[in-house]
Amino acid sequence: MLSGKLSTRLMEYILSADLEYFDNPSFHDKLTAAESDAHAISYITWNVLSGVSAAVSCLSVFAVIVQAQPLYGIAMLAASIPASIISARYAKLLYTLSLEQIHDLRLMGYCRSVATSRSHAQEMRLYGAGAKLVERYKRVWRRCAVVRVLYAIVQHLLSQHQVRPVSQTAIKHPHTTTPTSR
Repeated sequence: MLSGKLSTRLMEYILSADLEYFDNPSFHDKLTAAESDAHAISYITWNVLSGVSAAVSCLSVFAVIVQAQPLYGIAMLAASIPASIISARYAKLLYTLSLEQIHDLRLMGYCRSVATSRSHAQEMRLYGAGAKLVERYKRVWRRCAVVRVLYAIVQHLLSQHQVRPVSQTAIKHPHTTTPTSR
């Protein structure tokens, strides 16, 4: 229901926009980000509800464990805090990455839709543009994948050592980070 309302408002906004915006790549990047955020909001809503359910379950187990052995309950609570912090930071990191890569993701979607669309099939074959389009898609996909792998490696290294913020410098230049002692 929430996703439908957000999509409706987005369509109304797009339909009221001047035609000159449709020739602007920045407009399409922002539109793609808004569509992505509209879907993310419904996922976040369901994740919050799932989180509340998990928290109630966890608190119930915690209450039972604390009654039996208070030290085990405290240890369980202390062990869950770093994992929660790392998970939240990684989610924020991936969201930031999605926004940074929105232009490339939109370009990949365009290449995919042109290559697979029936309305473009005749031109693709007539001009032999299919192979070039697929190669462009692969090149952009590799670039996005490399950045995502670097993000994952940096996040893994951080989770192995200690919880601290991820700087953009560390992500763009992983060889400049200094290893922490264990």
